[in-house]
Order: sequence, then C-alpha cells, then structure tokens
Amino acid sequence: MPKGITRIENYKRRANGWWVRLQSRGEKFSKFFKDSDYTSKTAALRAAREHHRQLLRDNPKRSRQENAERQTVRTGKIVGVRKVWQTRFGHNYEVWQARWSPKKYQRRVKTFSIEKYGEREAKRLAIEARLQGLAEMSKR
Repeated sequence: MPKGITRIENYKRRANGWWVRLQSRGEKFSKFFKDSDYTSKTAALRAAREHHRQLLRDNPKRSRQENAERQTVRTGKIVGVRKVWQTRFGHNYEVWQARWSPKKYQRRVKTFSIEKYGEREAKRLAIEARLQGLAEMSKR
C-alpha cells in the first residue's frame, strides 16, 4: 500500500473506504473513496491509487536544492549556518559553521573562528560559504 492511502472501516456510519492524503509544499490534500460509490472495495482502491498518483504528479516534492535554500520563517536564521563550540587540541572555542550537501550522502562543512575573525565577520563568512555551497548544488 502506498504511503498516504489508508483503509477506513466505520460500520456504524457505513463509511467504509480508502482515504487518500498528501501534503506537499505546505498544502494539504485529502479525499475519501467510499466502497459504496464504486462497484467493489478493489474498485475504490484502484480509484484511490489513481488519485494519489495524480496528486504526486501535480505536486512534486521539493528538490534537494529548494529544500536546502529554505529559510526558517520563525527565527529568520539561515538554515545550514549555526554557532557551535569546538574542541581542538584541548582548546575549546566558538565558531560559526556552514553546512550543505552537494550530492546525496555527501556533506560539506566549513567553520570560521570567532576568536580569529570576530563575531560578525565569522558569521558573514559562514553565510557566504553556505551560499557558495548552494550555488555549487545548482550547477550539478
């Protein structure tokens, strides 16, 4: 059974059928296929599957590029850029870190020391590195 299609059997309300649900790019879609509206349970399932396939065609998933470029709406921070503590050679220090994924199962990380560059410059460099990394993704 494809993800997004569920069997509902409510004998009290005589609502037996297949429920199709999909959420894509913040929009929700749902439709119920009652067995009684079709010739049989399998005919209702066939219609539900076809509807689900059509929804997937009309509403494709975000690409890896689009997903990476999203910004966190609530905080306004750039996704993939964060401030972290690192330990190196027994010394703890804060850095701004940029992360991105040029290919599936591959991650790139660049860090910029606050001690070396200062708070604002390290953050600016991390944001710039993140944006360059995203630009690399679009070239592929």
